[in-house]
Amino acid sequence: MGSEQPTEDPDATLAPTAKSEDSTGNSRVGVLSTRALLAGELPEALAALPLLVVGEEGDADGALDLTVQGTLGEGGMGRVDLGHQRALGRDVAIKRVRPDRFGGAAVDALLHEARITGALEHPSIIPVHLLGRDLEGRPLMVMKRVEGVSWRTLLREPEHRAWGEHREDRLGWNLEVLSRVCDAVHFAHARGVLHRDLKTENVMVGAFGEVYVLDWGIARRLEDPSPVTIAGTPGYMAPEALDEDSRPTVRADVYLLGSMLHEVLVGHTRHQGKSREELFAAARRSDPVAYPSTVPAELAALCNRATARDPAERPADALAFKAAVQDFLQHRGSVALTAEANARLEELSAAIRALAASATDDAGDARRASIRRLSGECVFGYRQALRVWGENGPAREGLRRCLSESVAFELDQRSATVAAMLLAELEGGDPALQARLTALQAQLQDEAQAREKLRRMEHDADAGVAVRQRSLVLIGSHVGSALFWLGLAKVGLEVTYRGIVGFATVLLLGIAGSFYVYRKSLMTNLYNRRFLASILAYCLFIIAQGLIGMLREVGVDLLAWNCYLGVSLAFGIMGVTLSRTMLAMIPPALVAAVLCVLYPHRVVESLAVWNLGAAVVWALLPRIQPASESPAPPA
Repeated sequence: MGSEQPTEDPDATLAPTAKSEDSTGNSRVGVLSTRALLAGELPEALAALPLLVVGEEGDADGALDLTVQGTLGEGGMGRVDLGHQRALGRDVAIKRVRPDRFGGAAVDALLHEARITGALEHPSIIPVHLLGRDLEGRPLMVMKRVEGVSWRTLLREPEHRAWGEHREDRLGWNLEVLSRVCDAVHFAHARGVLHRDLKTENVMVGAFGEVYVLDWGIARRLEDPSPVTIAGTPGYMAPEALDEDSRPTVRADVYLLGSMLHEVLVGHTRHQGKSREELFAAARRSDPVAYPSTVPAELAALCNRATARDPAERPADALAFKAAVQDFLQHRGSVALTAEANARLEELSAAIRALAASATDDAGDARRASIRRLSGECVFGYRQALRVWGENGPAREGLRRCLSESVAFELDQRSATVAAMLLAELEGGDPALQARLTALQAQLQDEAQAREKLRRMEHDADAGVAVRQRSLVLIGSHVGSALFWLGLAKVGLEVTYRGIVGFATVLLLGIAGSFYVYRKSLMTNLYNRRFLASILAYCLFIIAQGLIGMLREVGVDLLAWNCYLGVSLAFGIMGVTLSRTMLAMIPPALVAAVLCVLYPHRVVESLAVWNLGAAVVWALLPRIQPASESPAPPA
């Protein structure tokens, strides 16, 4: 059996011992020897091949089809030489059986590989140009010469010059190579061929980015009825490849694709062991691998799925495996964005904890601004990640955590509006946060109502509201009154009760009308409304006094100084209840009262003095009491 081959290298291929035998156990080409070949005793399988004249470089024979220029590589049974095809003037690769391994099985293997590979015309499978025999009857396969390096060499030599511009994103580049291998393998499967020895050593990367799947020597046709023998590479092979009673399926090659992905991710073969028996035991178990955190979770899951012990659990074919790889490549940007957002989220959490633990509020505004900046960056990063890949679970969970922490922070800062906006973005909501938000909104509403009530009270008590308009009305009223009384004095008319009642009535209507004209400014606070009420009450008081005087027939001078005393009392009360500045109106009233007592026949002049003094006081009040800049409350 193949398991008896003396090697413990997990990368070494086990060639099937019965590959070249028919159902009777005999070689298809029979027993070969150099002597038989030289004697022209060729089996039919070789005799049917076209004759190719092969010579060494420098041979002068113009009949040479191929010249050998050196050795490119050597395997277990074959050797590949660099050759030159004279007819077409191109370099080629010539594969032949090693002289020391020449025999029926080796020849059958070469013929098998040539015919399998030649039937698979695919950009990632090296074309076979010719299959023939040399003058000694030995078979040879002429292939396209490809310049490159094996994928295994690149994986194990990080500084290899062939990495070139791919040094920065090696994982992405390796996955693209693996995808190209999947294309070739899927094509072979579609043609009914299993490779059975897929490994990084059998993949060549060309100098211009070409990817070739090599060594189809142990490939097998799916419909091949011959017995199955153990073949493949122990470090990669699927568990069913060790069962000679199992018929191979495409999922055995899918397992090998998963083994190659494993090597890309961790740098060594899927199965590890110190002996072939240990390698076979590991292959039979095919235990899931616990990959390190540095391996993307999506690729780790794909690896374990592709190398599952049960073939039914693996991707259906190479195309499905490639689709999973390509999905990751598309999601990779989302994964990178998630990683960046996660880093910002940790910064955000630390900043919130530091602010909460701070005993002082030094630079508090700057720290809060920094927290909000980090929150915005986190949310943006996670949303970008989900926009690229909507099924990115870690990004969705990170976004939820970020929004939850940000809402809690804004609630702590009593920023209900911002908290509500963030909570609205939280998928599925959060009952606890919603309850806190509702309580905060109710508290803030109560505080706002209390502030509004206080503002209204302050506004209502503000004597500076519309002080200029109020003074203008009163100055105009008093100046007009003074001119009226001076005019009466000049023409020598006496003051009568009827005239006083009429004048007070006109004054009342004039002041009331003026306040109405300026109502948008004068009637917006309680102070002005009370002031108007006081002035109107004063006018009504004068009218009442006039009417009483008419009925009692007392002297006008008595009415006058009595009114002046009433005015002094009224403005004294206003000075206590409204504003101390109202006390400035008392001196003009007292002066007028004294004049009226000393000179009873000069009532008209006393009225003029009172009104002129009042006008002066109203003119000075805006300087003593500046206009309020507070906006009027809504009606």
